Amino acid sequence: MYRILTTFSVSVVFAATWLAPISRAGDLNTQDRKFLQQAATGGTMDLRLGQMGLDYGSSARVKMLAQMLVDDHTKANDELNDIANRKGVTLAAEDREVPNGLPGLTGAAFDKEFLRMTLKDHQREIKEFEKEVSSGSDPELKTWANKMLSILHTHFEAAKALARRG
Repeated sequence: MYRILTTFSVSVVFAATWLAPISRAGDLNTQDRKFLQQAATGGTMDLRLGQMGLDYGSSARVKMLAQMLVDDHTKANDELNDIANRKGVTLAAEDREVPNGLPGLTGAAFDKEFLRMTLKDHQREIKEFEKEVSSGSDPELKTWANKMLSILHTHFEAAKALARRG
């Protein structure tokens, strides 16, 4: 009798899992869909900004922050793409342009503008991620956004400390 009930229980659990609806873009609320696109755009921008910091930064500290941006946002972008794929969402990140003046700057002027842009960009992103955590409905997105908040805060605080040093 025990064996029959165990086999039946496993079969019911398997069928319920297998037949459960797969989350799709239509299942996401407006906040979740908007957040997916904003996060993709912001992640692409942060990656581009980090690469420019590596290429043009003059101080070792700016280059270390730039490498952190590249490493963390490469991983985050991959995770976000995986989530979007599971949700059936195609991410079309808007191409947020890096201001024209940044590539033409060198030395301390580049570092200063790089830090200013990193602070501004991360401040905006922190607000977007906090909104997803509080207003989103998809548990997976909310968990990812919450995890990313600590990383974004780390980037913001590192940039702020560097900017104070001048």
